[in-house]
Amino acid sequence: MPSWSPLPQLSFSFGVAVIGIVFFDVIEVPHLPADALAVTALATHVPLAFSFVLAFRLPPRAREGAAAHRADGSTAGALRATVDRG
Repeated sequence: MPSWSPLPQLSFSFGVAVIGIVFFDVIEVPHLPADALAVTALATHVPLAFSFVLAFRLPPRAREGAAAHRADGSTAGALRATVDRG
């Protein structure tokens, strides 16, 4: 299992909290639980579809001079090289 940094953990927590708020807000009104589930599913699928569409707007290749990753995934030294050029 990967080790998550605090920022992704926080964003996942907020996401779960928002989904819970949407679900319990809809179920509080005199509706069936299936209605609350449908609204919650829609609330999760709309941002997912939006990010899917936005992913196609990304450039097909990285920009010239973008940070080069090492084999271990780190970018050590890439910032220094960018600062030295500037």
